[in-house]
Amino acid sequence: QNLETPWPRCQDIRRTHEEPEAGDSLVVVSQSWSHQMHPDPTGVKAREIISAVKTVAVKLRAEGRLLVFIDFLSMPQPPMYPEQDPWTEEDTLAVQQVMEALPQLMFKA
Repeated sequence: QNLETPWPRCQDIRRTHEEPEAGDSLVVVSQSWSHQMHPDPTGVKAREIISAVKTVAVKLRAEGRLLVFIDFLSMPQPPMYPEQDPWTEEDTLAVQQVMEALPQLMFKA
């Protein structure tokens, strides 16, 4: 998926997240944030992450899909600007679900 940089919050792209299935490969990306309100406001890290994922895709040559979990894009984030939708109870529940699934994603995928 080609996203503009800086990457939008998870809630702002409203993509359906996909569950890994047998035969899929999963890449989990967690990054340090260079700024308080956004992990990569200039898009420099995004380009590096995309390049690394492409390299992994070539090396894996997976038969199934290559799914990528990027923390900022895959779980709700607090609003950074007044015009963004406020945090909701649904966001809280979604973050809890992701946090419960992270050990499975990161260590057993």
